[in-house]
Amino acid sequence: MQQQEKDRLAALDAAASQQPDPMTSYRNQMQSALKQAPLNHGAAYARTMLAVVQQLPFEVGGWRVGGISCRDKGCVINWKRQDGGTFQTLLDQRKSVQFQDMGSAMETVPLLETPAAPQSTPIDVAKFYMTAGVRMQALDDLGKGGKGEGKLMAVALGKVEPLVPLPPELKNRANKVPALAKGSWSMQGHLAFLDSVPGLMERAGNMTLDAVEVTLNDKKPEFTAKGTFYVQ
Repeated sequence: MQQQEKDRLAALDAAASQQPDPMTSYRNQMQSALKQAPLNHGAAYARTMLAVVQQLPFEVGGWRVGGISCRDKGCVINWKRQDGGTFQTLLDQRKSVQFQDMGSAMETVPLLETPAAPQSTPIDVAKFYMTAGVRMQALDDLGKGGKGEGKLMAVALGKVEPLVPLPPELKNRANKVPALAKGSWSMQGHLAFLDSVPGLMERAGNMTLDAVEVTLNDKKPEFTAKGTFYVQ
């Protein structure tokens, strides 16, 4: 009986030794998740995307841009017909438009090829708040405008969450885990502030851009930019 118990314990020890170390597995999972993150969508990518918006003529041949939606590899432009505009007047100047109905058309403008090399990298969380975070607060204060005016700029930071959820078996070792984390950020405001987006991203060095939306109207042209920041 004693020998059987020894054999059973030895088998258990052998099985346990073959199990991967949970800390090593978690580190590997975080590195894998980081490799899949769009770290090449940093400040240079943002400038490439915003160049499409800034170089676009907002009125062409009796047609006017109603909105722009940029993400991933291109920007979709929504054209609205004004008095005097025809299918021909728009097509003469924007060769790739696709007409939707009598008064609207869509055009897709591809972005230049984005280099695969990372443009952003995780930084210390405290450093992020002291550099980019402080700048974002300043922009948010600047955008409040005067009395009776609408807000010219609104900036938001989301809660920091682990890049990979901490497994239960490491809960008691959380302070020893070299965690990587991410959070969301957004900027919304008058189109005149659009250059603040790549400027902020260059300052931080750990932010990526997911999407930019632009709305044009007679009262106030506005943009919304959204992305992710990475910390450790």
